[in-house]
Amino acid sequence: MPTATMTWDEAMRIWFALPKEEHLLLRRAAVRRMVDRGCEEIGTSDVNGEVFAIVTAGEVLEEIEGQREWEGLSWD
Repeated sequence: MPTATMTWDEAMRIWFALPKEEHLLLRRAAVRRMVDRGCEEIGTSDVNGEVFAIVTAGEVLEEIEGQREWEGLSWD
């Protein structure tokens, strides 16, 4: 269960344990969140940090679904 005291390694294990499609959707959601905040140069460590924030906040499913909707993807 995600908590504010989750370690980096725990959060990264959760992220990398996701199915490949969801792993990539969460990565793109993290990038989109940063771009929406005005970030322009986004590197791997920035993405990892944003994913860490998403995982520790317990927002993984919401962000994946939001990204899926943003990209116009569906389960159909």
